Amino acid sequence: TTSALALATAVQAGDIRGRVIDANTGALLEGTAVTIQETGRQIVSDRSGGFVISDLPAGTYTITYQICEQLN
Repeated sequence: TTSALALATAVQAGDIRGRVIDANTGALLEGTAVTIQETGRQIVSDRSGGFVISDLPAGTYTITYQICEQLN
């Protein structure tokens, strides 16, 4: 299954850091695609669900998360 979530955030020049966590279980979500819509920059969350998108100019950004799970 695939799910997606979007949120907007204001940033001073610098980095956006975060962690992707399952709201139902509290599990850290590795391999989640995190995208800044206004720039097209994308990174994938690490083993601890963490991500950092660096060197962003000051502004307001829409961040989307796409979680892809393979069904066995």
